[in-house]
Amino acid sequence: MANTITVAYWTASNTYGETMEARDILRPSPRMLIGLIGVSVLILILMLPSDYADTTVGIVAYIIPFYTLVASCVRLYETLHSKISDIKNWVLAIPVVEKICSIPIVERYRIDILFKSQIRLYFSIAINIGYIAINVLTYYLYHSVWFLVIAAYYSVLFGMCVILYRFHKKVGFGINRIDDLRITRFCSIILLTLNVILLIAIRMIIYRDAGYHYEGIVIYFMAAYTFFTSGLAIINLIRFSKYGNFVVTIIRAAVVAAALVSILTLETAMLFQFGADMPKDAKELLVVFSGIGISTVIVGMAMRLIALTSDEIRELKMQESVEE
Repeated sequence: MANTITVAYWTASNTYGETMEARDILRPSPRMLIGLIGVSVLILILMLPSDYADTTVGIVAYIIPFYTLVASCVRLYETLHSKISDIKNWVLAIPVVEKICSIPIVERYRIDILFKSQIRLYFSIAINIGYIAINVLTYYLYHSVWFLVIAAYYSVLFGMCVILYRFHKKVGFGINRIDDLRITRFCSIILLTLNVILLIAIRMIIYRDAGYHYEGIVIYFMAAYTFFTSGLAIINLIRFSKYGNFVVTIIRAAVVAAALVSILTLETAMLFQFGADMPKDAKELLVVFSGIGISTVIVGMAMRLIALTSDEIRELKMQESVEE
């Protein structure tokens, strides 16, 4: 499917004398997108109740709905992105909202990026303490080591947030550039250790059938909460990375790391509750791919921050040596 679309776009670009970019593959024309949506719905209707759903044919057929979903999200984002400022201004113009935003601390939170990061850091510390307490308590109730593993994951994040908190109290964010770079690099190294715990969690899911199990409709509330926090964390990470302050970015990275493992725990809960008829190999493959994706994001964030901070520290030291 991807190759067909690539060829179609390449032919079109040659016809109009334009150079096709890779990202254009995710931007089909409105007519083509509508057609893809219809085809995707038809595929899902035919494949889900059939015996081919778990076969190679079924997996290949799902590529079209997956591509359609991604292309639709890209189209929706581009459509709404241009209107975000207008929507924001409209909301801020509401008398009640305008009065709330005029409160000094709220106004500072909206304008001061470092202050906003401090508040988010306190919030992250509180959330991680809550996650640790819940998982330790659940361990004593169900006697499953799985909950201790997840508690260890959040304990590492909690420790990293405490280090950032102590740095804020002793030195302060944005006071000294080299100090900010060093603490960011140190926390990024800590972030890499999460992959070891993540690997243990994945092995427990595969070999011990460990994981979460939510009773009744609780799983739906947990799903809504997980997707909300994950989306919000990623949006904030992208938004805050443009300010060039690495301490702000590492705080956002910690929030993203917490959200990512919540996706894994939600996935295991959904497999327990809805995957009774799903082949064990398919479950294991799904968990492995999810773990690889989560690990890739965490390693990518950490390694990029380590590389950027190390390069800038080296440049600043060279400037200091030249000035001396």
